[in-house]
Amino acid sequence: MNKIFEMRLRPDPFNRICSGEKTIEYRLHDEKRSLLNKGDYIRFTEIADEERTVLVEIVDIFTASSFAALEQRLLEMGLLAKGSFSPIGMCKYYSVEDEERYSVMGIRIRVISSVLWNRKTVDIFPCTVGVDLFPYTDDINAIVSRHVEGVALLSKVQN
Repeated sequence: MNKIFEMRLRPDPFNRICSGEKTIEYRLHDEKRSLLNKGDYIRFTEIADEERTVLVEIVDIFTASSFAALEQRLLEMGLLAKGSFSPIGMCKYYSVEDEERYSVMGIRIRVISSVLWNRKTVDIFPCTVGVDLFPYTDDINAIVSRHVEGVALLSKVQN
């Protein structure tokens, strides 16, 4: 059975994932993220507005010793356009020591559904808010169904 994970994102990468522009999420390959597998799902929540979420499927996972090595590998595979990723820019999020300690990963994703919803009205996912990565197992068909129902319900409420 596939797992669903929780991760938080800043507004810019969150919006780029929602639009389909960003298809690879870069993270340390630490203890928490080593639990991720191809076919699992991630629900990203925007840090600035925790009512904005996007559900993605993990299509593939690439690991490397550094963000620079990962960039090179993805460029060679044709999965990354030159200049679209800055390994140096990852220093804003992760220290060089952590990069060396854990190695890094590129999580190739596909958007399933995105939604702006009110947690008081529509509880689409039975999960804990504010946890960086909270794995749990559930029936993905039921979760996607609840997610889509939530989108439909919001559409009715807003109109």
